Amino acid sequence: LVLAIVLCMLPMHVAVAQTDQEPPTAIIVSEGFSPLTQSWEVASGAWSVVDSTYRSTGTGIGISTITSYRYVHPASPPAPVLDFDEFTLRARIRNHGTALPQTAGLVYQYQDSGNYLEALVAPNGTLTLIRVQNGVAYAIDNALFSLPAQSWFALEVQRRQGLTTVRINGIPVLEDVEHEDLGRGQIGLITQGTTSTFDNVWVGVPFGDQPFREDFTEGLTQDWQPVSGEWTVAGGS
Repeated sequence: LVLAIVLCMLPMHVAVAQTDQEPPTAIIVSEGFSPLTQSWEVASGAWSVVDSTYRSTGTGIGISTITSYRYVHPASPPAPVLDFDEFTLRARIRNHGTALPQTAGLVYQYQDSGNYLEALVAPNGTLTLIRVQNGVAYAIDNALFSLPAQSWFALEVQRRQGLTTVRINGIPVLEDVEHEDLGRGQIGLITQGTTSTFDNVWVGVPFGDQPFREDFTEGLTQDWQPVSGEWTVAGGS
């Protein structure tokens, strides 16, 4: 009724904007630290809740992960890992450091302190995607972007169809990076050699009807079945 009244009050020449519906997303984690609502476990470093934020104050590598995750169906019991192949993880981060080795970021597919994937941001605006396996770090990809030192920024990692996209303040910095999975694991926060502050940790997973996308860049098709004629994938078409 309210919508109908508003539409009737608009001048006849005013067009009402219509937007596409967003694909359904189930919120698995929503943590604002006021108070602490998730089951966090400190793997390394010193972590504490300060002024409705989560802060790491250790001088080495500090990692804290969530140890319990809901499913899409509310009646399902929680799982000790994020039990989804596709997900989006984001958090607001403030790195208090100023030197290149002082980094802060997100971890995902976390198995233990020697096996996980991470997206790290350095004070000079370097974003690095890293796989840590058996305690050895392997750089997957990196990129530079503009970021004022010691400022708050939003870091987002999206895992979809075997590819990873990392965004800073909503802008893609690394897109569709292909890398080896470590298996389903936990998500968490990481800081190295500096005090870092985190807020608004969020994890969402797709469910229901999702938009269909096929750009033929992987050399394979998503369940395409020729009905007649001859069809091949070549050169991204």
